[in-house]
Amino acid sequence: MIKSGVEVSPMAKTINNEKDVDLKNESKKVGSDFIDERISIELLDGSPQEQSLKFWESEYIYENNKHNEVCNKAIILEKNLFAADAKIYPHFSDLEEIIVNNLQIINYSLFLYNNLINSGKINIYRKIDNKLYLVGEIGGSCLGYINSRLNEGKKKFDEILED
Repeated sequence: MIKSGVEVSPMAKTINNEKDVDLKNESKKVGSDFIDERISIELLDGSPQEQSLKFWESEYIYENNKHNEVCNKAIILEKNLFAADAKIYPHFSDLEEIIVNNLQIINYSLFLYNNLINSGKINIYRKIDNKLYLVGEIGGSCLGYINSRLNEGKKKFDEILED
């Protein structure tokens, strides 16, 4: 069963804390009409997943892990995923400019920052319109569930840096 990370937080913040995003307001007002901006992303199986822009600013798509509730959000189903390790990039701020300005990291991609050595967590960010949004965290005890995606994301990130 596919679930979204709705438990991540009731409020999402850009990583530079410029603004809070109120998830209760999913619509934009244009004149006297409300519109709901819908964005579609590709999942690993090639199928599209469509949600509101506000959803993508604070959530990600994962498979419900019925075997381990602690690691419920660790099986990420989104295709466009990149990653880096705090051992190589000790300060995430060093990566921010690279991520937001690199055109090969497309809009709505996820970026995993393996910060286990400092915080014991893997931080999950989403790139939207040249900003990064923290959309979740996964604890170190869940590394076994996410390790292959981390390695895949690191390889993709290293390849684009080589170009």
